[in-house]
Amino acid sequence: MGVSTVSSDSPLFDSNKASTGLNIGLAIGAPVSYRAPLFLESGPYYTEKGGKSTYNNEKFTYSLNYLEVPLVLKYKYRADRDITIEPFVGGYLACGVGGKIKDYNHRAAYNSFDDDYDDTFNRFDGGLKLGVGASFQQLYLEAGYDIGLANVGKDNFDETRNGCFNLTVGINF
Repeated sequence: MGVSTVSSDSPLFDSNKASTGLNIGLAIGAPVSYRAPLFLESGPYYTEKGGKSTYNNEKFTYSLNYLEVPLVLKYKYRADRDITIEPFVGGYLACGVGGKIKDYNHRAAYNSFDDDYDDTFNRFDGGLKLGVGASFQQLYLEAGYDIGLANVGKDNFDETRNGCFNLTVGINF
């Protein structure tokens, strides 16, 4: 599950309320060193981001659906025989694959990444990813935050960035 917002200099895209979405994927880790419990982890994810805003008494919602590839460095601290605590830091790159901007006052909806409109979003996103996970035998729980660094808005004068808090439940194989 992800809880996301879009922060922007543009009042049209600056979200007043958070949007919830799905975050699903697969991750694979590889040890960096056999002397230290450091791992590089990556994999494909489908993630839904976006926000809700009110501008000049007009209500807008925008969903931004991405295929995302994170790359994180994870430290696995063994707290017990069956429990590990796993803080991580890294980055992500994402490509927009779908989403809708809904203008409720004009009863209009259009693609979030449509090239025909100026008030839409760029397809590519990238940023930092940080958080902590915990494993108990095969069960994995994680809380993390994505800090968008790329300007996802098409206006070069207004900065528009994603931010997303993720809660993850997984199974270790």
